[in-house]
Amino acid sequence: MGKIVHFLIILFSFFLGFGKFDPFNTGGLYFDVLTITVLFFVAIKANLLSQFKKYKFQLFLLLLIGLLLFFLGIIYGPTIQDVNPFNLKYFAAVAVFWFLSFSFENDKLRNYSILAFSISCGVLALLYYLDFFPNVSEIRNGRLNIFGENPNSISTRMALAFIILLYFNIENPLKLSILRFGTLIFTPFLFLFVIDTGSRGSFLIMLLGGMVLLLFSDIRRGLKISLVSLIVISSSYFFYLLYDTGLYQRFQQSDLSGGREEIWSDAISIFYDFPLGTGEGGYTTEMFQRFSYLSDAHNLFLYILISGGFISFILFILFMFGLLRKSLSAFRNKKSLNITLFIFMFFLASKTGGVITYLIMWYVFAIINSYVAPSLNNTK
Repeated sequence: MGKIVHFLIILFSFFLGFGKFDPFNTGGLYFDVLTITVLFFVAIKANLLSQFKKYKFQLFLLLLIGLLLFFLGIIYGPTIQDVNPFNLKYFAAVAVFWFLSFSFENDKLRNYSILAFSISCGVLALLYYLDFFPNVSEIRNGRLNIFGENPNSISTRMALAFIILLYFNIENPLKLSILRFGTLIFTPFLFLFVIDTGSRGSFLIMLLGGMVLLLFSDIRRGLKISLVSLIVISSSYFFYLLYDTGLYQRFQQSDLSGGREEIWSDAISIFYDFPLGTGEGGYTTEMFQRFSYLSDAHNLFLYILISGGFISFILFILFMFGLLRKSLSAFRNKKSLNITLFIFMFFLASKTGGVITYLIMWYVFAIINSYVAPSLNNTK
């Protein structure tokens, strides 16, 4: 049973990297079925009561946020989009986070899973540049649009895969020896893909994450200097290519926030009138009635503050603080990936819309949350 569960989790991780690309033409149904199957087999194998006790604090915070959003939505009343106050996708994402958290306590499983995720992203990027997707991709307003997916969403996955592949080649957690260098073939395509999407946030966080990973990795100083030199030399070429892209043009715009500052200002004014929260449907209704447009807050912390009120905001900050503590604990034990991923996801949550149910975010949160300090880990 254990091998079946591990295989399913690795398979889930691989197809998670595909995003909206559906190789089976099922309209995304295949991934929903796979997710449910993974949760079912993990639940059968695990002692859920014991795992609930282990992660009860995080689950209490997240479930309470979901319930507050639900009840606040009921209290607010009818909304312009007739939004169901019970956000089933949120609770499903929390379940995935919990199940993967205790599954990823197995270091080997966690590493193979994130490697599978990164390779699938790399394969997509490579196939795109080999012109395998001419009918589902186009450059629109200087940005790559592919599979009908938001450029910011798919660029996040590609940037994340780029950082993880760097991690595998620098620190070699699976002891793959020279074999691991084969995955480097994907990194230039991932880098170029992020540039073509025109996502400034993903591009910057890819560079920042790579630097953090390299600077704090537990490798010899000589090797670190050599890698830095190689990256500087190769990056000069990629930055040369940057001048003719939509990404460069977007960096030249006066409003580097992409209109987010106005959205944030409008959204925070709603909180002043609803400090206890509006519910998710209430947020969109207030935005439209007050400002005549519909837009996510493009900031998860702000979205929770307005939709769930200051209580939900405090709960979520406590949850994030717990992840930060685990990241720092891993860092003190010379594991640099967790703090890199935390910085990545903190930045993502601070500038991206609709991420409260973004499965990639909860997947990465589970990776961070699964860390157990060596002195306390009796299961490995």
